Amino acid sequence: MVRRLGSSILDLCQLAAGQYDAYISPGNRLKITDVCQPYALVKEAGGIMEVIPSFKNEVFYGNFLYECLRDPGLLNDIRFKVIAAGNKELLEEIKKYI
Repeated sequence: MVRRLGSSILDLCQLAAGQYDAYISPGNRLKITDVCQPYALVKEAGGIMEVIPSFKNEVFYGNFLYECLRDPGLLNDIRFKVIAAGNKELLEEIKKYI
């Protein structure tokens, strides 16, 4: 267990660098800007990251991309849960407990 420095982006970058084995953010608090770049870094480093969207406005669930194009302000309403790990086996093991 490592004490968090307070930045989800930094934590995910440390996962991509191999400094962390896994990262869990179970709350619906991460924005799209918090997950896009780290997602690419984790994937490129050979890790795996599950990004689970949750919506403040459930009306847009099925067609949220179209609605976001019409009203870019809706991106502020989309939050994510994130589970990331250095490999698929560890990710599946973590998912059993949360």
